Amino acid sequence: DDLVISAIRILVGSSGSDSSIPSKFLVNGRKIEVTPRMKRWYNVALTEEEIAVGKRTGCVLLWIGPSFDLTRRPVVESVEVYAKRSEETVSARTYFPRHSHATLDKDLTSEIDTTIAYKGEEYKNTSPGL
Repeated sequence: DDLVISAIRILVGSSGSDSSIPSKFLVNGRKIEVTPRMKRWYNVALTEEEIAVGKRTGCVLLWIGPSFDLTRRPVVESVEVYAKRSEETVSARTYFPRHSHATLDKDLTSEIDTTIAYKGEEYKNTSPGL
């Protein structure tokens, strides 16, 4: 089974330091705006084009911008990577509830395959729960 990366989640702000929250992310060059001083997950479902590029190149690019306080280094607490079999149709609704919080609905997590493939090897997501 060929797996393709089709979504990522990024957690910021849980370390307690609002000044270390990145001001933005770029996912495959697409800008993701960040809310200042707010602990939260940012859910990024990849577009069909981004998934196709990831399948060809074997990677998804995540760039972390500077923190809101330029005297502090940006801190990202967690990054979760989600994959689907390459033949499955992917939509943003498959991954994230409309108003997602730090955890996913139980029914939703059963649909997510957190095994990713990179250059022919499979890896399991070992993060402690969603």
